[in-house]
Amino acid sequence: TAQPALQHYGGMHFHEGAQVGLYFSFVNQAPFEQESGLLGFYGANPSKVSGDFAPLLQDLEIFNATGVDLEVSLSVGNNLSFIDGDLRSPGNLPQVHVALLENALPLGAGDASKVDGYAVAINRESTVFPVGDAQQYRPLILEGAVFPLARCAYFREDPNNPSTFPPFRTDLKPRTIEAVSTREFWRLEGSSAGAVTLSWNPRSNLQELTDDPAKIVLM
Repeated sequence: TAQPALQHYGGMHFHEGAQVGLYFSFVNQAPFEQESGLLGFYGANPSKVSGDFAPLLQDLEIFNATGVDLEVSLSVGNNLSFIDGDLRSPGNLPQVHVALLENALPLGAGDASKVDGYAVAINRESTVFPVGDAQQYRPLILEGAVFPLARCAYFREDPNNPSTFPPFRTDLKPRTIEAVSTREFWRLEGSSAGAVTLSWNPRSNLQELTDDPAKIVLM
């Protein structure tokens, strides 16, 4: 209870088989790029990752129902294990994100544990972005090419009046599109074209748009 955060100013290294659990925040003030070991966020109190340097972890695990807030990006090289609690990044700062490197695997994501904010894929051919909002897991699948960098976030908002960036006017649409959902949207950015797979649920309220699911398209 006397230590509010792990403060890293250099010299810390995880050796093969290392397992480090934090029950408080992580302040990273020096390069921290690990090729082995696991770092986990546990406990029942809110924590955050901050500092001047973005940590790169081999394995990351979150088992804290109150979640972890990111003030600096976090990269994972191997397994990103979601057990309980969200990794939250600011919706208005895409540069602060959870990055999945080439061989990273997101495991166990669901309504109780996911990325609430931006997730980034780096040098990946197929990626399940483990994103959602505070209530639900709303993944996006991107595949079909090698993407040097792709970024994705989910927003439970009206795109005509988003909270963090300029609006996307749903009335400006092709003539072949009858209506655009104002219930939710994903923001996906990347340097290559690919195939996108989304899902919907009762909260999407697609009956507002059509009674024939075959008519639904992505824009």
